[in-house]
Amino acid sequence: MAGTPMLVIETPCNTLNIPVRLRGSIIVPGAATATLKACDPTRAAEQAWVEKVFASDVDWARVDGRLEITGGNATIVFGPDE
Repeated sequence: MAGTPMLVIETPCNTLNIPVRLRGSIIVPGAATATLKACDPTRAAEQAWVEKVFASDVDWARVDGRLEITGGNATIVFGPDE
């Protein structure tokens, strides 16, 4: 996977590493790998939610200075620190 762009996501449980390809406004994720910390059920569920969002192609857009990533039934919005 040398040279493959990676999306690195810190969840409350583990760190996910997801190889990605960009196709226009679509992020095409590959198979995720994760660290293997033992987590309480709430944190494990939060990680599972993130994994579900990035289990298939997601759309990204810049809207009013923010980054919006939409996948599955969820939209994640990243904005500047205020």
